[in-house]
Amino acid sequence: LSLPLDGGGSLKVTAHWASEWLPPPGSVSGSFQEWRVLRFVPKEGANDLLQSITKVCVSADESPSSRLQADVLPLAYTKSLASVTLASLAVLGAPVLPSPEEAPGDPLRVLCIGLGGGSLPSFLATSLPNCFVDVVELEPAVLQASTTALGFVPGDRIRVFIEDGIDFVKRAAVESNEKGAYDAVLVDAYDADGSVPREFWAPE
Repeated sequence: LSLPLDGGGSLKVTAHWASEWLPPPGSVSGSFQEWRVLRFVPKEGANDLLQSITKVCVSADESPSSRLQADVLPLAYTKSLASVTLASLAVLGAPVLPSPEEAPGDPLRVLCIGLGGGSLPSFLATSLPNCFVDVVELEPAVLQASTTALGFVPGDRIRVFIEDGIDFVKRAAVESNEKGAYDAVLVDAYDADGSVPREFWAPE
């Protein structure tokens, strides 16, 4: 799959055979697993940066052609991002993994700026029963690629908004109550050259 990016350049998704190709329990007979890799291609020059990797189960029947394995975070930086975020929330007393004996309280609210293949928001929403994830993504092509080729499936606890992340965050801050809009904000946004947009790191 190859699609143009509104901000310049394009994206490309490739499929690769997984050594652990047998499908997870409960899959339709004949299904198999493979890796899907998302790359951004700049307008000029070239790079070999991997924007996202997902492990998908490709169905053998008429159901959606592939669904990512939400418990798999293939890249080291997504593992680190998830680990540091959840450890920090736990230290701050957020309800990361409430025990069954605890009464239902406020949900854990996470904002992901940048969708990529959708592995990180899928992991959070699947692994944490009380976690609701909003994702804001600038490029419509990224959402198209993630849902058609990378196995990402939005749901009741994962919402995706196509919008500039800075504008989304500013509006959420204005509209939030005294508890704040989100318990955690994860910046996972890159341009086609592999750089984090300046607006997310510049002091001004």
